[in-house]
Amino acid sequence: MSARKAFTTVELITVAALLCGAIALWYYVLMQARMQSGDIEDEQSFHALSASLVGELRRDIRSSLSISSSAPGKWEIDTVSTDRECLPIRETVIYELSQDRLKVRVTRKEKTKTYDFSKASDGKEISFNIIP
Repeated sequence: MSARKAFTTVELITVAALLCGAIALWYYVLMQARMQSGDIEDEQSFHALSASLVGELRRDIRSSLSISSSAPGKWEIDTVSTDRECLPIRETVIYELSQDRLKVRVTRKEKTKTYDFSKASDGKEISFNIIP
């Protein structure tokens, strides 16, 4: 007779069940990590976009002569800047919140720059207000 001991059916089934449970747990952890990494990317995108908008707004407020609200969701900031000859000029910068409250438009020298928060905020409305 052989001195080896064979595995019983119960032992094989137990090992297979434990192995399947470990694989299922590993797959669950992997999927949760993947979902959270997508959320982190969306959050980073939102913060980068809002930091850019706030940086531009701060620059305009620092050089502002007056700030007025011409309509709900629309603000005009009269600023002082310099031209090519370094002479001071007065320009008006308009900040406007869209009706769906997902975009902020900044109009300067007839050029409009749009900050679109629709993807970064998952369609949730943003709160943007300038208090003169």
